[in-house]
Amino acid sequence: MTGDIGLAFQNGIIAGISAAAFSALPGGWSPTNIAVRGVTGGILAKLSGGKFAHGFISAGVGGGFGQDTHIVTLMLVSGMISEATGGKFAHGAATVAFTAIIKKVIVGGLSKLARNTGIVGSELEGLSEEQKQKNFDKNLASFEKALSVIDEVSDLEVPSFTVVDSSELNGNVAGISCGLFGCDENILVSKQYLQTGRSAIDFLRTAYHEVLHFNDPRYINAHTSFLQKFGVMSSRHEEIYTLDRQLEHGGLRGTLERDIYNAFTNE
Repeated sequence: MTGDIGLAFQNGIIAGISAAAFSALPGGWSPTNIAVRGVTGGILAKLSGGKFAHGFISAGVGGGFGQDTHIVTLMLVSGMISEATGGKFAHGAATVAFTAIIKKVIVGGLSKLARNTGIVGSELEGLSEEQKQKNFDKNLASFEKALSVIDEVSDLEVPSFTVVDSSELNGNVAGISCGLFGCDENILVSKQYLQTGRSAIDFLRTAYHEVLHFNDPRYINAHTSFLQKFGVMSSRHEEIYTLDRQLEHGGLRGTLERDIYNAFTNE
């Protein structure tokens, strides 16, 4: 039994690493998606000493479940698939367990590199719906202007943005989804954040923060995302916070932050 689990662990490590590298593989059970996952699973099975057919069926069918499917369900399904195709239940169950855990930690779908500037909910208490809408319109204009200014003044690539409910950002005011394949070309901004009475400079800081993440190399964002899974801030993320905070005081003379601040405030 120890040998079985050892082999499953080895297979799980291989599958887990591959899960991180190929996190964009499609879910669902369409013929095309099953084939894509199946071929990948078959190759991984061969690399780990198993049979292509076992890996193909297990990954092709079992991989159709969403990433939020309970791990016990994944283990039972993959174990039964493995046994039904001539393999061992323990191999299939343990392999998918290790894969799910590693994928969740390393990839977690895609990790949002976000700027958290405090609890927004308390800032909305006592505000009428009319005031929230007034704040929203004003702050949305500030955020749009901030992105436009950054685009004009710097050589940074500026993505588009979408307003979402704060629940999609886990309490953060804004974020951009980044992973091993780069970042989405879309900043997510909390609707509730835009309803607050914060200053225009705060929205400039947020826009600049997310644009800096967007322009970082993929390996930097992957490293930052990985550390965030454990509640640790990378040195680069700390640096980005330092840079966006400079905008509060107009930026240092001769820096990009000063140029952005002056253009934003029309000074």
